[in-house]
This record gives sequence, C-alpha cells and structure tokens, in this order.
Amino acid sequence: MCPANRDRETSVGSCFMVKQLVPDELWMILEPLLPPEPPKPSGGRPWVPNRVALASIIYVLKSGIP
Repeated sequence: MCPANRDRETSVGSCFMVKQLVPDELWMILEPLLPPEPPKPSGGRPWVPNRVALASIIYVLKSGIP
C-alpha cells in the first residue's frame, strides 16, 4: 500500500489511500487502544505501521477480496 519506508510518520503521511480508509478522526480514537510494538532482543522483522495494517484490513473487507 505504501512505499517500503520504515519512518512511520512519512510512510503513513504520504499515502492517500491510508488516509482515505482510516481518517484522522477515526485513527485518533483507535491508536491509543493498540498495544506498543514489543522489543525484539534477538532481531526480527519490524512491524508494519498499525494504521497501514488497519487500512489493509478495511480495504479487503470493503472490496470483497477473498
């Protein structure tokens, strides 16, 4: 959905589709309810930003993709 940019603010802020599917008003309500990213002492893949993940779920539900 968004460029593979690890800077969370930049990667979410530049994606029109994410902002359209998850408006700022909705995100302000949902963001405090999400858990923080746990520490990874042995490495591992970084999380996808929460807003992008939510927008992806909403896109699948709205489009009917199986």
